[in-house]
Amino acid sequence: MSYSLRNKKTKICVYIIIALGILSFRSIPQEVYDKIRSSFVSLHVKFFPKIKQAPSSHLANLELENLVLKERVASLEEKLKLYEVSNHTPPLFPEILTPYFHKLVEGKVVYRDYTHWSSSCWVNVGKTHGIKKNSPVLSGNVLVGLVDYVGEHQSRIRLITDVGMKPSVVAMRGDIQSWWIKHSLRELIRQVEQISHAYILEKDKYEKISQLQELDSLIQGEGENQALLRGILSGVGGALWKEGSLCLEGEGFYFSEGKTLLPGDILVTTGLDGVFPPGLLVARVTKVKAPRDGACTFKIEAQSLEEKLMELDQLFILPPLEFNPNDRPDIFGLLWD
Repeated sequence: MSYSLRNKKTKICVYIIIALGILSFRSIPQEVYDKIRSSFVSLHVKFFPKIKQAPSSHLANLELENLVLKERVASLEEKLKLYEVSNHTPPLFPEILTPYFHKLVEGKVVYRDYTHWSSSCWVNVGKTHGIKKNSPVLSGNVLVGLVDYVGEHQSRIRLITDVGMKPSVVAMRGDIQSWWIKHSLRELIRQVEQISHAYILEKDKYEKISQLQELDSLIQGEGENQALLRGILSGVGGALWKEGSLCLEGEGFYFSEGKTLLPGDILVTTGLDGVFPPGLLVARVTKVKAPRDGACTFKIEAQSLEEKLMELDQLFILPPLEFNPNDRPDIFGLLWD
């Protein structure tokens, strides 16, 4: 009881002292009060310095400037990609393909319907940019589609995964496989270089880049390419959510003595369908299906060499092959007509 009584007396004394202090401050002259307040403020600033914040308008300007710089960097990267694609030496039939690549036109994907995601997309170039129907369309170095409609300022691209696309392809094995692996490694190195140091230590990042570069230097080509079997490649089409909509199916591959297909073989255009020039990279064989009883051909499954087929953005349109299937003689006419 004595302890609680003593505690109550102490609290009362404290309250009385605080009340007297408040009353005394209210009764002291204004000049003395101002001096005490200024001294208290100076001591507070000295021991608890306040961080000066930038005005909100300045922060907004910095954010806008950062956004503009990012857009400029993205624009420069697209121009660099355009330069690299148009000036690179194709690994197959360079004497035929190089003039095509020098005349390519860049287009940006502006629309892609979810229900026809694997069938078509629209780009922002058309007749005013020199685009013509049946022009092959690339993403990087890989064939991804064909122009099937040309408007004044926009064009529709039928993608390689559409069921109606049936390019004639031939399987290649040899140096082209090593070339593609080295090309993929260089693309991976470029992507690793762009990773922010917030996700990986700078030391670790450049160590991995050095290892990838060393691996690139160790891969040697086999010196020549072996042309294997020819066939027709087609997609299955479908909506964005359809499973397997990006898979490719090959058919019409005839049996040939001493030749067979294996997973990993590269499929390129033959140039015999009147639409695509020869040597364009298309896909990689993923599965060889067993033939039916009595069949003289077999089917395959393949995957596009363009890994970002779901996220197409920058496309390159080549000049058309200018083959007219209707410009031919009457098959019922005489030989000398």
